[in-house]
Amino acid sequence: MLINKSGSVILVVLCTLTAVMIVCTKQWFRLSMLIETIALREDSEKKVRLTEALLNHGIVLCQDNYSHILDELETQKEIIGSIYPWPPIDMGYKGLYTGMIIITKEDKHLILKALITNNNTTMYTISCTITQQKDQCVIGSWHRE
Repeated sequence: MLINKSGSVILVVLCTLTAVMIVCTKQWFRLSMLIETIALREDSEKKVRLTEALLNHGIVLCQDNYSHILDELETQKEIIGSIYPWPPIDMGYKGLYTGMIIITKEDKHLILKALITNNNTTMYTISCTITQQKDQCVIGSWHRE
């Protein structure tokens, strides 16, 4: 009689351990997917913030040199500036990207486009319009592409 009871105890233990392993495996899979999603979100957010910083850099350049840029755009279709590495290493980041600022003219306002690239692949792009009213530059609209 003891042999039958010990066999059923072993069977119950094995079934319980199997159920616990299945639950733990599912939870591990969900946790690993959550960690991967968080890493992708962080990478995407970093690209957005770096591109916004580059666009802000371009806005300051346009505000300081608005009339000179308009004069240059009379003879050229666009002005392209490139910053490598972006962000600059002295800001505490590794310079992973190349930042590009493209300025074009449409009617009476400037279109400023900031993009970051890596190995000639565009990672993220943001553009805005800048108009001058009296002595101030006004940012008209932002577009994420």
